[in-house]
Formats: sequence, structure tokens, C-alpha cells
Amino acid sequence: MWGRYHAHHSRAKLGEKARRLIRDRLGEGWGVEELGRAIDGYEQNPWHRGENDRGKRYTSLALYLRDSEHVLAGLEMAERPERPPPGQAEANRERIAKAAWRELWRAVTGGGFTAARERWSPDTPVGAAVGRAGGWTALGRLDPKKDPWDFRGRFMEAYRPPEG
Repeated sequence: MWGRYHAHHSRAKLGEKARRLIRDRLGEGWGVEELGRAIDGYEQNPWHRGENDRGKRYTSLALYLRDSEHVLAGLEMAERPERPPPGQAEANRERIAKAAWRELWRAVTGGGFTAARERWSPDTPVGAAVGRAGGWTALGRLDPKKDPWDFRGRFMEAYRPPEG
């Protein structure tokens, strides 16, 4: 099992902390093969390899074997490698929603309210979110010189990015 981790991190040393983590997880009933698959799950996950908003790698044995929940998360990632870690999907949705709001607000405040309304019909993610947030009429009544935070908040909650 240490060999699975060491294959990804050749400079890693099997110290007392690593031994204790391995012993503790084995003592909880996890098998050597299960722990190895959990390690593989984390190692194949793009987010843990550094493809995240911080560009930081999260690849320590201390993380992988911290507790049974982390072992289980690693096993799930090994079975479904495309699945993001907990919370990442929501963070991505929020980031995409903020970008959609900025684009919409620039279009509306730039004098293109009618064009924006035509561009984002109700069958688009932006148009659907506008509808759920109060509608185009409510958006059109907003004073661009004032902060539209209430409508923006409703839009952010209602926005759902396109699938795929």
C-alpha cells in the first residue's frame, strides 16, 4: 500500500506519521487494497492534482488517510474519476453564475437592454435565471447607478449553468 503512494511521490519517506495513519486505517477494518485504491482515486483526480482555483496540489498521505471519510472519498474518486471533490461543483457553479451576472449586467447597463433580452431567451440559462429572479421587467426597472444586490442575489441563486 505504501508502494502505491510512493509510486506517485518518489521522494516521500515512510515516517512514523505515515505508519500511524496506515496502522489506524487498517485497524478500522480497511484493507490494504482498498487503501491503495483510495490513494489512486486522489492521485487521478484533477482537482487534487492542482487543477483548482488555487493551482495547489492536495496530494499528501495525511489527507488521503486522515480518517475513514477521506478513505471513502478516495475510493469514490477511483470509481468515478470525473466526479469533483465535495463542494467543488457548487464553487464552480457560483463562479460561472458570477461571470454570467457580470456579462448580463454589462449588457443591460451598456444600453442594450432590448438586445440583452433578445439574446437571452427563457430557454437559455441566463434567461431562465432572470425569469426565476423576478423577470426582465424587474431587471429593467433597476437603477444602474445603484447597487442591484437584491436582484443579483436572486439571479445567483437561480442560475444553473448549461450541462456539459
